[in-house]
Amino acid sequence: MSKKLTVGNESFDYPITGTNNYGEGATDWAEAINSAVSEFFGPGDIRTTEAALANNTTADVSGLVFDVAYVQRIKVEGIITRKFNSNPTKTEAFIIEGAYNTSEFNITVEFSGDDTEVELFMNGGQVRYTSAYVADTSEMTIKYKASVIIDEESV
Repeated sequence: MSKKLTVGNESFDYPITGTNNYGEGATDWAEAINSAVSEFFGPGDIRTTEAALANNTTADVSGLVFDVAYVQRIKVEGIITRKFNSNPTKTEAFIIEGAYNTSEFNITVEFSGDDTEVELFMNGGQVRYTSAYVADTSEMTIKYKASVIIDEESV
């Protein structure tokens, strides 16, 4: 006895518990579902994360690092927020796109929204930032997510 399961446009006869010779059907389905899920979140991708930034500093963006042993292309989307003690909050969206050429990431960075006076750049696989000194700053954060294309033979 089996149950029909569909992944994309492929159907699988998935065995019901207690079925003899269930290995092949279960394995085929598991491989198909793994492949489908990896399109949404694969090795090297980064789920939405928030980290603190500091005023008047150059430092790593905590958690925003890529393994250059297998990551070939990156796309990072996020927002930077700079809060003030007595002025309105500034928010700036950004997109980083780039490719690793076996020695460095070549990237483009696009910003839109308020100018938070934060610049983003790469050092190896690590995203870093430089923030200008802005008086009255009370707090700064960066919220981001990233998707990558990898060299599957290197993972």
